[in-house]
Amino acid sequence: MKGQIMNFEINTLEDMCELIVDCPHSTPKWTDKGLIVLRNQNIKSGNLDISSPSYTHEEDFQKRIKRAVPLAGDIVFTREAPMGEVCRIPEGLKCCLGQRQVLLRPKVTIQPNYRQSCIQL
Repeated sequence: MKGQIMNFEINTLEDMCELIVDCPHSTPKWTDKGLIVLRNQNIKSGNLDISSPSYTHEEDFQKRIKRAVPLAGDIVFTREAPMGEVCRIPEGLKCCLGQRQVLLRPKVTIQPNYRQSCIQL
């Protein structure tokens, strides 16, 4: 849907993003240490909490980043369990998507706080 309502422009996610990637549809091989896997339980109220991270090994990590490597400023959207939680990837975090997540890479022309707020309705 494109157009205008009152004085507000309406755009689709495809218009707002350089990249939209669904997560791998598999459970990572969990390890006690290694590389961080984002889980839906880490995403709440617009924030990413990795105080109790989950990990996988390098081989599984590489499989999980084939579609996209999460970069600082990317938005992760949970699509179930719970649905609709949103967070932004912070600077310096090396991670991969877990399950039931979508990665959105907004165009740089859109302000970071605005793009996250638009998705987190």
